[in-house]
Amino acid sequence: MAGSPTEEVIREEVREAPLERIEAELTELAGQLAAGECRWLLLVSEYDRREGYKQWGCRSCVQRLGWQCGLDGRAAREKLRVARALEDLPVVTREFGAGKLSYSKVRAVTRIATPENETDLVELAEHATAAQVERVVRGYRRARNAGDDRSDADRQHAERFLRIELDDGPDRDGSYVVSGRIPADLAAAILTALEAARALVPRPEESEAEESEEGGPAEPLHHGALNVDALAMMAETWLAHGPASRKGGDHHMVTVYVDANVLADDDPDGVCEIDGGTRLAPETARRLMCDSSVVWMLQDADGKPVNVSTRTRSIPPSLRRAVHARDQGCDFPVVVSARSPTSTTFATAPRVVTTRWSTWPSCAGTTTGSSTRAAGGCAAAGTAT
Repeated sequence: MAGSPTEEVIREEVREAPLERIEAELTELAGQLAAGECRWLLLVSEYDRREGYKQWGCRSCVQRLGWQCGLDGRAAREKLRVARALEDLPVVTREFGAGKLSYSKVRAVTRIATPENETDLVELAEHATAAQVERVVRGYRRARNAGDDRSDADRQHAERFLRIELDDGPDRDGSYVVSGRIPADLAAAILTALEAARALVPRPEESEAEESEEGGPAEPLHHGALNVDALAMMAETWLAHGPASRKGGDHHMVTVYVDANVLADDDPDGVCEIDGGTRLAPETARRLMCDSSVVWMLQDADGKPVNVSTRTRSIPPSLRRAVHARDQGCDFPVVVSARSPTSTTFATAPRVVTTRWSTWPSCAGTTTGSSTRAAGGCAAAGTAT
């Protein structure tokens, strides 16, 4: 369909503009876009602070941005992260609002900026390309994490807890209240087990003996009640059969999507998440691959799969024993090394953003990002022990 007269005039004006004018206008408009982006992010931060999304029935600001602003979940989460970071970074915000810093540079800088170092980072960003700023930030984070005994994965593991307390409310009927904080990889396995157990929980409507007080059919159990019954079933199963851990190829597997460049370089913009959207630390993803099947998937620019590999087998018991005898325990964090049979997968697969890895964890009991685990050993340079 032909464009409107106004569109045709604009197109003709652009075609006839001298190259110098085009260059100048590109730079000027880029600054205006940056300034507009800054104001938009400040509005997002304030909207999130006031929880304005709740009046529309949205669970989070991310959901509202996806609904009204056309952003996908990943982009909305990243925009919200940057918006919140700007609240504590007045120098970055000032330069961003003046159009001197692009959103790409601000997005990178806010990953490591603090009120103490933001001035130096702004000076760096103003004299470097966005790609150079990304490399500096990536190197800074890698160096910081290498010298920090409590990286993201270790911190999540150290902060895990499960508290079961007698309800001291006014009713005091003997019930217990459960609260806790569980790392994403362990939570995924627990949720998978709960889902499998829920499918076996008898429903009230399945029993003729259970009826409501009025004599009619009993109301179906709500999701929370099913979780309680499923957890009780899991406890009975454990008490009946004792502790046991699965091997990498067992059923009820949890899928993890990881970009190859995340595994290789801890790329902060890459995908590293459990199926469903929960993000994982790259170190956690590497640990999960120590004893798991792997499927690599090549996707095009639109995210559509164009090639999928067959699933590799998990580590056989003989190799597990050999590596354990060689390394005497766990050498995690995993190092991509020629001595590791599993690491060949890392080296030969396409290291592009569109590559996805699907892994299934089975290294139960491992400390996330450290070198100890429960009895039986775990990964050693990418192989299971």
